[in-house]
Amino acid sequence: MIDLNDLKRWSYELRFDNSGTLTKRAISKIKKFIAIQSFKQLGKNILYPDTIGIELTNRCNLRCIECARNYWDAQKNKFGDMSFDFFVDKVEPILHKGMNVQINGYGESLLNKDIFKILDRCNKKGCFVQLYTNGSLFTPENIKKLMRVDQIVFSIDGIESCKKIRGVSSEKIFDNIRQINKIKAKKNLLSPTIAINFCAMRDNIKELPGLVKIASTLKIDYFSVRHLNIYSKNLISQSLQHKDNLRLAERYFKKAQDIAKRNKLILSIPPLENKFLSCTNPFNVVWIKWNGDVIPCCLGIVHEKNTISVGNLNKSSFDEIWNNNMINHIRRSLLDNKNFHPYCETCPERYCCLEFNIRHLK
Repeated sequence: MIDLNDLKRWSYELRFDNSGTLTKRAISKIKKFIAIQSFKQLGKNILYPDTIGIELTNRCNLRCIECARNYWDAQKNKFGDMSFDFFVDKVEPILHKGMNVQINGYGESLLNKDIFKILDRCNKKGCFVQLYTNGSLFTPENIKKLMRVDQIVFSIDGIESCKKIRGVSSEKIFDNIRQINKIKAKKNLLSPTIAINFCAMRDNIKELPGLVKIASTLKIDYFSVRHLNIYSKNLISQSLQHKDNLRLAERYFKKAQDIAKRNKLILSIPPLENKFLSCTNPFNVVWIKWNGDVIPCCLGIVHEKNTISVGNLNKSSFDEIWNNNMINHIRRSLLDNKNFHPYCETCPERYCCLEFNIRHLK
């Protein structure tokens, strides 16, 4: 039987567009509610994932200081690309109309030579396609080809600081965004929409308000700020949740929020206080690594000490993996808040707390 309290909690968050049609976000919430309820009552998830992340490669042309690839065990994390044949045979059959497809992972997707063929296949399936990118490999030619996606999410970690942190000039990325906007205006297109991901840390937080101001002039649709994930002890002092950085973070978060409000820019800011977060990713989200590993969340794509792979598409079908014992154990542990998978124990998506999230370093 459906839990009415859960239904009320989910339903109040539903939103409608101007035509009275449920928004994509609202539909996703309904599907997540059904997935959780089916698991509670039947012990399995009766729905396919609403969002699928596809890692086309874990190779990257940059070396951002906050990236896990600087700290992972190279023997456990080999480099490679997803082949077009593997995508067609193993991944494409999972896709369905309306599914949110995120082309993302621990690499720069444009390094995969088959990216545009894969994007075409996703489009033909009727998926909502998001491309996450560092923005450094854009050319006039591939910008035109990328107009087929629904959203492009650029990682930009500052204005002047971007060069130091990521190894690419922020102005180069701004120019690419201007070129996309120019084509959209010329062809009267609504997509791709543009979003920015900003990894906030001590060395770049003062540039956040200025970057938000620039974003508003670039017609950015969504600006997301996230905390630094701590992969090494030398990153701890950079965290805005560190006691020495809290006041600094509060000040510049507030300035950025004020600018965003004045310019009607949607800005997402993470909490600074210790806060339990409810993770439901394994119920409606899945990630497929370049090598076929199936991961129930985005942060679990790589970890130096723990992995959270629940199967591999080279060895099992997706249907076999989607409700196997391991992923169902992870789902149950998140609902019961106990008996966690080792990776989930220190995941910042479960508990936003610096001391909690650095336990794996000890």
